[in-house]
Amino acid sequence: EYPWGDGRGMTTEVLSYIDSRLKELNINYAFMRHENHPGYPYCVGEYREVDNNCEDKSSESVFTLAFFTRNTWIELLTINELIKSRFDNKIIKLSDEHTVAFYYENHNLIDDEDPNLKRMELTIRIKEWSE
Repeated sequence: EYPWGDGRGMTTEVLSYIDSRLKELNINYAFMRHENHPGYPYCVGEYREVDNNCEDKSSESVFTLAFFTRNTWIELLTINELIKSRFDNKIIKLSDEHTVAFYYENHNLIDDEDPNLKRMELTIRIKEWSE
């Protein structure tokens, strides 16, 4: 049994943790979409579950952040380094029985159809388990 969820999919506790860390970094972030058009740069996060049948009853997800700017590619790469420094190989105990590990995987610069818009996606693998 999972006191923090059903063992599949990312918990809201982890989503809240990500939200608070990104806000601490002054990153204009929203989960899934911004309700109003934000100023640049901004990012949107989403996740997908990873199919796993681990005996340790952990669950894994891949969290993707899509960043947008009308400034420079360097701005996006600077944000990437900041995220990487805060989320790579970090293990956090969110509660007495809930632990989460973050592993930065990669980033991808994407040339948009709009020549003034620059986009970057980065992925973080997340593993959750109870103790």
